Amino acid sequence: MDLWLGEQAKDIEGYEGLYAVTTFGRIWAYPVEGRKGKWLRFTRIHTNYVQVGLNRGGEKRKWFYLHRLVAIAFLPNPEHKKQVNHINGVRYDCRLQNLEWVTSMENHTHAFEHGLHPRRKIHPSKKQEVYDLVKSGVPIKDVAAKYGLKPGGVWSLVYRYKEQQELRQAA
Repeated sequence: MDLWLGEQAKDIEGYEGLYAVTTFGRIWAYPVEGRKGKWLRFTRIHTNYVQVGLNRGGEKRKWFYLHRLVAIAFLPNPEHKKQVNHINGVRYDCRLQNLEWVTSMENHTHAFEHGLHPRRKIHPSKKQEVYDLVKSGVPIKDVAAKYGLKPGGVWSLVYRYKEQQELRQAA
């Protein structure tokens, strides 16, 4: 395995001795049964995130997001956050220095503040306010005007937010 200066590698959990992931976001396939070791190419991109297909012992290939493999291998996650954020907003930049563990709200806030979802009109932290105003009886068109939204957008937000609230209460 030829590592670049400063690059580190660790075996991928569940694929020890078969594949390793590096801090630069590369995957090494160890030599197996007469086959040389090699760096894997990333041939599959799903929603602009790089994926890599791994298999072991004749099993069906399983696809993984590269940024998650890097984060799981190298980033401590003491708060047990579930999502990995690309700090610079570039989804195919899977270097360790560009990744961090985040909550869903932190991820949405980062995307909003960096313009990664240009169609999103309202800051994620304001969704609760919109929901509460509508539930308290404020007319939809007034709430829409206050937040620069269309009435249909407010309805959609309230409907989705209501479902999230119900799921939280059920859990």
